[in-house]
Amino acid sequence: DKLALRVAGGHQQWGGWIDSPVERNVNSSDSDSLRVKLNAQPAENLQIDASYWMVRDTFDSNTGSNDDYFSRTVIDVPVTQDYDTYGLNVTYDFAAMRFTSATSYIDYESRAILDYAGTFNLPDAVLDTFDRAQTFTEEVNLSSNSSGAWQWSIGAIYRDNETAFRQVRRLTNGVPAFGYSAPNIWTDSSDSLAVFGEITRGFADGRFEITAGVRYFRDQYDMDQSSRQNGSNTGLFVRENTFDKVSPRVALTWHPHDDLMVYTSYSEGFRSGYSQTPVVLLSAPQLGSVRPDNLKNLELGTKGALLGGLVAFEAAVYYIKYDSIHQQLGINVGTPAQPQNVLAIVNGPAASGYGTDLAVTIKPAKGLAFGIGMSLSELTFDSSVISN
Repeated sequence: DKLALRVAGGHQQWGGWIDSPVERNVNSSDSDSLRVKLNAQPAENLQIDASYWMVRDTFDSNTGSNDDYFSRTVIDVPVTQDYDTYGLNVTYDFAAMRFTSATSYIDYESRAILDYAGTFNLPDAVLDTFDRAQTFTEEVNLSSNSSGAWQWSIGAIYRDNETAFRQVRRLTNGVPAFGYSAPNIWTDSSDSLAVFGEITRGFADGRFEITAGVRYFRDQYDMDQSSRQNGSNTGLFVRENTFDKVSPRVALTWHPHDDLMVYTSYSEGFRSGYSQTPVVLLSAPQLGSVRPDNLKNLELGTKGALLGGLVAFEAAVYYIKYDSIHQQLGINVGTPAQPQNVLAIVNGPAASGYGTDLAVTIKPAKGLAFGIGMSLSELTFDSSVISN
């Protein structure tokens, strides 16, 4: 009972459903995967879990087509996606607290050929693309390990990500299409750190609880272009951005009895911003970086059990306010007399609305459960969204 190993591998094949002028079912694909998990408990209060996950995907074509499942592309446009994921979790129980460390690393790579000539009837527009992303994360957490009136947790997470992009037009009769004479190469990097903590105080033998928490997030996001498609290395785009946010959370909980709990909570969610890509900046260098978006959530809910645990239920209603939503829109960066549209990710209008979640589970016998759930969300934009 000190060591456990699990290994699983798989191969999947999918038939295509898109035809082209030269072939039927051009978008068939294959996927191979391998998963390995190793769990160890060298001591009673020490748990170590390691994992590895590999995926190799090969698509004979992308899935772009018209409504009749037909693509005008007459050349091979394969797509490959490979990624390797590594994980290591370590948990150590002290007398009054628990320490947890979670480490992960992912190496992702994608290659594709995009035929804009076949898709959009553009002359000689075939684009080779290459993306590679490498992300390392480390999270540490300390939490109380007792049943007293005070419960707490503190922690931090560090994330380092770098993504490299390479795009190049293929030559037609030795001539670069659309003026492309060199690859368009740039990297995105994100170096982020978050620290967080939460504390809960119980009253009346645990019948009432008050929870308050806060998270501080800081992200250094940079974009660096190292080559431009026109062959010029002057005026390469370099953008440096720093985004930070303090996000609070508070919750009130009431336990009328052991089988019923009622709560209300307020929390905020935060997503970092990022730079525009060089492809967008080439047409619209005046466009600024995408600002962070933020979500506010107010919730009221209950959880409980009836008939000695035969029936369990959950119900909640909430109101969401979502600001500065990231959206890909066509925007005019020219003048009314000479409009110039560019497709860019920008901060769109806010959205808001109510929602509800309901779930009921019936357990007629040990080891047997039937469940049904429903969610309804009425989140709508607060104003019109204009594209082009």
